[in-house]
Amino acid sequence: MSSSKSSVLERITDRISVLLTPLSEKLMSVQFISAISQTMQAIMPVILIGSIGCLIAYLDVGPWQKIVTSIPYLVAICDKLQLVTLGLFSLYVVTILTYVYATMLEMKENVACIPISVTVFLMFTPCSWDGVPTTWMGTSGLFSALIIGVLVPKMVKWMIQKKICIRMPDTVPKFVEDSFKILIPGLIIAAVAGVINAVLENTAFGCLHNIIYTIIQAPISNIGLSLPGHMLICVLAACVMWCGLHAGTIGNLLQPLLLAASADNLAAYTSGQEMPHLITQEFFNLTLPGMAGCLLIPAILMAFCCRSRQLKSVGRLAVVPAVFGIGEPVLFGAPVMLNALLFLPMIISIVVNNILAYGAMALDIVGRSTGVVLPWTTPPVLYPLLSNSTPVRAAILNLLLILIDLVIWYPFVKAFDRNTCRQEEEKAKENEG
Repeated sequence: MSSSKSSVLERITDRISVLLTPLSEKLMSVQFISAISQTMQAIMPVILIGSIGCLIAYLDVGPWQKIVTSIPYLVAICDKLQLVTLGLFSLYVVTILTYVYATMLEMKENVACIPISVTVFLMFTPCSWDGVPTTWMGTSGLFSALIIGVLVPKMVKWMIQKKICIRMPDTVPKFVEDSFKILIPGLIIAAVAGVINAVLENTAFGCLHNIIYTIIQAPISNIGLSLPGHMLICVLAACVMWCGLHAGTIGNLLQPLLLAASADNLAAYTSGQEMPHLITQEFFNLTLPGMAGCLLIPAILMAFCCRSRQLKSVGRLAVVPAVFGIGEPVLFGAPVMLNALLFLPMIISIVVNNILAYGAMALDIVGRSTGVVLPWTTPPVLYPLLSNSTPVRAAILNLLLILIDLVIWYPFVKAFDRNTCRQEEEKAKENEG
């Protein structure tokens, strides 16, 4: 009976690995997905700076607000900090993405492409000599920034390959050569953008950003920021990690939406309006203790509840990194990777955490996230304490989710512990013999 169960688990394990490993490898090989992922990582310091400014100005715990308001200009400085970081989110994205993607395309003109992309982005942005409104500079223009940041380098490279450019002698310095080589492609792209924008200004949409937002960004956000969509991405990311690959391969598809949702909530929170999104970057962190796969949970159980010397030592080494969101020690050390016994609790805990957290916020038992994005290494309980509109209740919810996860994982980890103890005993007898 035991061998029959084992063979079934092995077949399931093999099937999951066969299905997900090629998918993950395929996504990792797509250049523009990798470029978007790197861009989001590069832009994270800007998001953190804006979030910290908001945290300083608007954290409402104990006497903090009295202290903040008593310091001249502090709130105004923090508001300006939020404006020039999160308020210009899409402008930073189009700038960084252009450079990253042009570099991936092995373009020598990677830096020279940046002002062309920014020019095109601004050509599609309603503005006048009096100024540029920030409406489409923030998260609303995110998908426009992503599309322009990918298309412009691709078009420039194609024109240069087709010799639609000015060629300079080899003796000319590189920065001069790049500037002249990109001049004609840049002029053509900017002119086309100008014509398209002139036509769109006389339609009901008004500008390209509004078309992209209405047709692409809003529908995708509705799916990705819905409970089923978010849960599916988290489960797929955990499956990929269970196969031994980086969960970010799948999870990064969701990151732009989560960060945009956090920025929307932050803007609403600082202006005293109702926060529009339940699912944000903070919600993601709340429901995944130890990050993808909830790997803090097996680390705790192995450290304090297992008899196996191997699992106990792995747990004690892995529990501290897992508190700070680094799950690889327990993933590879136990291992959790490709371990059929531990696959099911990983998926169940993600589903349960998402449903309970979403339900608590939807029913107003716990407040929504304020949009304050903290470093991903911020420990559980502390993260919601600093980033939720009802910090104490959110921290209690996070603690309850961890306790529920411990109950979910416990029988599976104990079964793994029994098997490992048996193997250790057999090995010890062999060594004695």
